[in-house]
Amino acid sequence: MKEELREGSEMELQVFAKGAKGEGISRFGDIVVLIKNAKIRVGNRYNVKVIKVHRTFVDAELNGAGNQLVGNSVLIL
Repeated sequence: MKEELREGSEMELQVFAKGAKGEGISRFGDIVVLIKNAKIRVGNRYNVKVIKVHRTFVDAELNGAGNQLVGNSVLIL
């Protein structure tokens, strides 16, 4: 499944955990996806954009964060 993950690709993922620095943690197949700079809630689904693909994990960010509702309908500007 790693061949499907390229820098700039977009996908919708569900966040399963939150990291120590506040990043969202998700999975795409067997690959761990770290969603950077995200004020997110565990269990919610978000559209993300891949920033960097590493050997065992992927860095991503919220896609279109200016229009995205988070948590209890809080709008991120």
